Amino acid sequence: MKRYHVAGLLAALLIAMGLAGHQDYEEQVRHEQMYCDMVATWKAEAKSGVPVNDRTGWPPYDGECK
Repeated sequence: MKRYHVAGLLAALLIAMGLAGHQDYEEQVRHEQMYCDMVATWKAEAKSGVPVNDRTGWPPYDGECK
């Protein structure tokens, strides 16, 4: 294999890894937003007096939102 083939393959690999890392980050941001929305729903329903078994949100099982 020639040097420029190796360089091209390495560049393609780095680009692919960068794209995958960016998508992982976006997924984490979406997950955190959904978690915070569900915790907010849980707290709002608790404040309104909805019984625990009837609430649609989530308790803050993974800590409070920022």
